[in-house]
Formats: sequence, structure tokens, C-alpha cells
Amino acid sequence: AQDLADHVLGRMPEADRADLERATPDFINGLQTLFMHGLPAAQNITNTRKPL
Repeated sequence: AQDLADHVLGRMPEADRADLERATPDFINGLQTLFMHGLPAAQNITNTRKPL
């Protein structure tokens, strides 16, 4: 169980941090769309495949 705690509470690997930074604008856009236009519109934006 300690390995899991170390993983959760430890520093995020740089590769994961870069992925998170790239995904943050899409996440924010999805939340804004959810609050302003409802769940179906947010799902359409969030669940659309985007090139990597």
C-alpha cells in the first residue's frame, strides 16, 4: 500500500506534467461549456478526438 501512497503523494513525472499542461485548456473549455450550455454540448466538445 505504501507504493500507492508514494505514487499519489509523490511528485508528478515531467512527462505526465507536460500531458496535464497540454490538456488543461481543453478541460477548462469543457467545464465552461458544461456550465453555460449543458451536458450534451460539453460532451460533444470533450469527447471529440483531437490529434496528439
